[in-house]
Amino acid sequence: MKMGISADMRTSKGLAMALAPYDTGNLRFNAIKSIRTNNGFTIKYSLDNAFYIYFLEEGKGNNHKVSHAGFIGNNTVPTIASYLYSKYVSQDNVKTNRFKYVGRKSQNDFDVSEQRVSKNEQSLKLDVDRIARENKWKHDLGEDVYDSEFSKRSI
Repeated sequence: MKMGISADMRTSKGLAMALAPYDTGNLRFNAIKSIRTNNGFTIKYSLDNAFYIYFLEEGKGNNHKVSHAGFIGNNTVPTIASYLYSKYVSQDNVKTNRFKYVGRKSQNDFDVSEQRVSKNEQSLKLDVDRIARENKWKHDLGEDVYDSEFSKRSI
């Protein structure tokens, strides 16, 4: 069985995309990143591209369904772990190929419909700070941190 880290990274990112909540497609197609590391790879979710990821994961907010709570920790992480387990430990080709199929398909499902483009444009015009103040959004353990461009982010 081929042990290509790039193939595993693509499949894992595809699985993350397949399991991400979908409304406009912004989270699924713009906010999920795969990055090579010294020890392999990591899948990251960009708050710059989809500020609402935290609220979806935690099941908080007025406009987001609680049913999405834990979509990363409870669904995506175990699914990627199961894929890697089936490929390298149990060497179950049927399961491994199914994971690969779903991962590949989700990356090719890019749908540029007028409705999605319109929703994406609307979301870029949102005043996130005003909405956060109005809804009193605040992380229980929040602290200010700075990203690589020295922009203040609250985590």
